[in-house]
Amino acid sequence: MDVTKRDPKLRLTGLHHAAKHGRVSTMTILIEHGADVNARSYEGTTPLGSAVGAGKLPAVKLLLRHGVDIELKGFYDRSPFHLAVSKHFVPAAKLLQGHGADINSTNRLLWTPLQSALDNDDLAAARWLLELGADTEVPDEREEAPLVNWAALTAQNDLLRMLLDKGASPNNLDSHGETPLGAACHQSNCVGIRMLLAEGADPSIPDRFGQLPGSKLKPQRWAKLVAEAHDLTLSAPRPITWAGWVSACSEGRDTRIRSAIAAGMDVTKRDPKLRLTGLHHATKHGRVSTMTILIEHGADVNARSKDGTTPLGAAARAGKLPAVKRLLRHGADIELKGFLSMSPFHEAVYSASRAVAKYLLTRGADINSTDRLQCTPLQSALENDDLKTARWLVEQGADMESRDSL
Repeated sequence: MDVTKRDPKLRLTGLHHAAKHGRVSTMTILIEHGADVNARSYEGTTPLGSAVGAGKLPAVKLLLRHGVDIELKGFYDRSPFHLAVSKHFVPAAKLLQGHGADINSTNRLLWTPLQSALDNDDLAAARWLLELGADTEVPDEREEAPLVNWAALTAQNDLLRMLLDKGASPNNLDSHGETPLGAACHQSNCVGIRMLLAEGADPSIPDRFGQLPGSKLKPQRWAKLVAEAHDLTLSAPRPITWAGWVSACSEGRDTRIRSAIAAGMDVTKRDPKLRLTGLHHATKHGRVSTMTILIEHGADVNARSKDGTTPLGAAARAGKLPAVKRLLRHGADIELKGFLSMSPFHEAVYSASRAVAKYLLTRGADINSTDRLQCTPLQSALENDDLKTARWLVEQGADMESRDSL
């Protein structure tokens, strides 16, 4: 008997059937005799998918020990992890996650496991996924609004709290140009309004009709909610996740940042992978007031990321002149090289940020500083066909005798 033989109609193997019924000893025999642990049926189901769908944890463990493809999608283009979440099969979901399953894998509808958990009203699973770092910026089931907007609109305030705690932006725009705060005001979701304002939601962002969030409420009620949110922020400093910290620094939500610092947030903390600090993120987006708060609380103006990027280099590359000025005012090293060993001046030239480049030159930047490839700013400008900047560099005395970078 050929153990790889399939049902001619459904294309199921004996291993599919054994896995579905949790027959571990039978599965072992079949695998030892050459059964394909990654065989897919007519509809795409794998033995692992069969085991997960039927809630057979020992079968899942056996297949994992025999090298099954953990990301091979099956019926409805769901990964085994996605299926486990959808089926409320928590032990299997945790086991698969421990083996490196993609927690943001999408199905045929482009839904993530987080969206499936929420669609099933499984807030416990949603909370667990958010703790693992699930993407909070995915749209709702209508693909019209980020989840945070949908939670505010439908007064799902427990979910709204979880999403904000895990870094979802309180200023996301949905497909209709409305923020979460606008959605909450539209539904008179007072709890959500206070929560969003305390997280730094911007009440000055209008919707597509030009209406401000507060205009959807009576003036007295709006003023009361704003005051309550302010008191909440001051009276109850709360810790913040790394994702929330990055979001707050990038968007310049200073009230939330002060609250997090008051709760013990270390402003020198870095992303464990890219080694970026909150100051890097604030600088890249030109959030000068946020930068000032961070620096006043001990942020390192010369911190270097994994690829060498400094806050000054990030500001120069992004063309954020006010941020550049603020960093230099606080002692940033104007010649400290970063990404590809480019100086901040070189970064400004490379990204065609002429206003930044001109300012840095007035502060003493080396016009002929070379990068890792021994290219000068002039060579970089020529490589990018930025003749206007190249001409300006020559006028400022750039070395024209350096080697041809091409």
